[in-house]
Amino acid sequence: MQIQFDNVRKIYKGRSGAVTALDGINLNIQEGEFVCLVGPSGCGKSTLCNMLAGFDTPTTGRVMVDDETVSGPSIARVMMFQEPALFPWLNARDNVAFGLKNLKLPATEQQAIAERFLKMVHLAQFGDAQPHELSGGMRQRVALARALAVDPQVLLMDEPFAALDAQTRDHLHIELENIWRETRKTIVFVTHNVREAVTLGTRVVVFTARPGRIKREFNLEELDYPRRTTETLVAETISRIQNTLRDEVAKVEAAEYDQNGTEIGADERIKPDRATVGRAR
Repeated sequence: MQIQFDNVRKIYKGRSGAVTALDGINLNIQEGEFVCLVGPSGCGKSTLCNMLAGFDTPTTGRVMVDDETVSGPSIARVMMFQEPALFPWLNARDNVAFGLKNLKLPATEQQAIAERFLKMVHLAQFGDAQPHELSGGMRQRVALARALAVDPQVLLMDEPFAALDAQTRDHLHIELENIWRETRKTIVFVTHNVREAVTLGTRVVVFTARPGRIKREFNLEELDYPRRTTETLVAETISRIQNTLRDEVAKVEAAEYDQNGTEIGADERIKPDRATVGRAR
């Protein structure tokens, strides 16, 4: 299985005119890779992920999986968002099993699969719990189990841990890494957090400020798992990627103000994320 972005460009029509979100994206992703997309806010990372999911289409260029153009959503490419979006009237087990209904499996098999993936994310004892009874991290683990249960070829993750506290996020990094190493699913992971990208990814793709272009790619396969940011090589890699991003974040900051130092309209603003150029923790 191979994913290919072939000279992809995306233009949106806004109130102030056309806005180019992505420009000239050429990127190949091989089966089993864990690719992290990193860049300043507004650079088109999520747009690229949405196009691979089939939720959006390029203005020009093509997005292909195994040489076939992506023309719409598919159960082979499952998206996981920042919010878990669980059904509040279903318990954890039934939330995980929900996507299996489209596969027309017997109810007993659906429940067995749901139990297996709840066990994989260490929530086997919470199958009967309602979403409101679970912590934020636990709800996101249920969402991860739901995504994996349908056995997709590609797992797309759009800042799935951004809303969680640091301790919970670090714990989920360990769980996701273990799941990836066990299943070898192809994962495309969008994040602002360089530390997160280096902890998880086999490759980090750095984007420029809008219009988003690929500025540089970092192959991290020489870094052994599990990765600790206190390790010299890991910390040095984080620093190199942050330095690559520094100019792009500065461009976003500069775009917030006009020549007179007055903040421009919110609809034209791209919010910078200073965490991308923060110190490694």
